[in-house]
Amino acid sequence: MKVRHNRFYITNVSNGATEPLAIYTSEDAYRTRDALFFLWDKDDRVWVYSGDVGTFFWERINDNYWEKHVRSENKDVAVPDLLKKLRPKFFDK
Repeated sequence: MKVRHNRFYITNVSNGATEPLAIYTSEDAYRTRDALFFLWDKDDRVWVYSGDVGTFFWERINDNYWEKHVRSENKDVAVPDLLKKLRPKFFDK
């Protein structure tokens, strides 16, 4: 059985552009057979919840650099409300 994986891209669409420009490409790939969510939060962070490897978020440092964080090492950062709703057993309401 072949296991499929997804990764994500953060893109910028400028006025008049015909194609989005990838400003960040995830180096990580996540199995699609497990629960998998890609979300934005109100503070403009990108979140990935993987039922296989855990929860991560990326913060924009500048226009060309996004820094990855492991959620289990950053419990003081609020999880997006939608993720709390989708996985209530794992995140406090």
